Amino acid sequence: MTQSAIDRSVFSRGAWLRIADTTCLLQSSHPEFATTLAPWIKKRQAGEQACDFTLRVQVNDAWDALEPVHFRGSAHLVIAQYGSNVFLFDLHRKTVEARISQLVSRNTQLWADRFLPLILGVLGPSVGVLPLHSACVVKGGRGILIAGASTAGKSTLSVALAKSGFALLSDDWTYIRARADSLLACGLQVPVKLLPDAVQHFPELRPLTPVRTGNGEIAFEVHADEMFHVPVAARCTPSAFVFLERVPEGWPEMVPALGSFVQEYVNNSVERLPKELATAIDTRDRLIDSLRDLPCWTY
Repeated sequence: MTQSAIDRSVFSRGAWLRIADTTCLLQSSHPEFATTLAPWIKKRQAGEQACDFTLRVQVNDAWDALEPVHFRGSAHLVIAQYGSNVFLFDLHRKTVEARISQLVSRNTQLWADRFLPLILGVLGPSVGVLPLHSACVVKGGRGILIAGASTAGKSTLSVALAKSGFALLSDDWTYIRARADSLLACGLQVPVKLLPDAVQHFPELRPLTPVRTGNGEIAFEVHADEMFHVPVAARCTPSAFVFLERVPEGWPEMVPALGSFVQEYVNNSVERLPKELATAIDTRDRLIDSLRDLPCWTY
């Protein structure tokens, strides 16, 4: 990405965003772009610490189409392209530089469902956030992390639990960070993705048609609070870890597991970081160590 693609001289002074308990300084070339991200704008408090990362957005003549999608990485730099909409991540400087179309700049739902998860997923380790491939349900401020391989049933189980008295924090990605002497789990309230066979459990899905989602799966993609009228949560203190395993036959059972099981699962599921990001690697390792201290079961 060249200087002509991202011209920093046109950026506004910006606004402050709160995204999954991180603080972001937003700067944009378009005076109305902040309106698109209004749900995440927060007031700057006196004495508040510096921001976790900076997001600079230039709105120009990029194409509105979001396909094809390409990712490239080299050391601490990552480029994500959606059509001609481009995001450049500098994991060392903790910045995101984006060049987007007018249409993309006005689509709040697109930012909520795709681009904010993208930003946290790529930049998270550099700002003390562990993107964890797990669902999370909450009761009384305490959360249960539900992990497992794709198609194990994380989304189906988490929605079923939400219909049975829990609040739904996430069905796919949960963002973990340290807070005082405990952990904090945050969600982005993106749509849940339910595989086609979930219709046998949730008749509300019958009038809908599954679609191809961003990760290539064919699934129902719905907002749980609107479709199922279940409560949602934005954050919680994780208190247990459950790993789902599908077996061809037999009765379900809950089996205690060692913390090393959690540690191995998370280590095998996170993206590798370059050695230049030693601080981020150390922070992430400490978060994973804290997760292994949670009570853990396989189901």
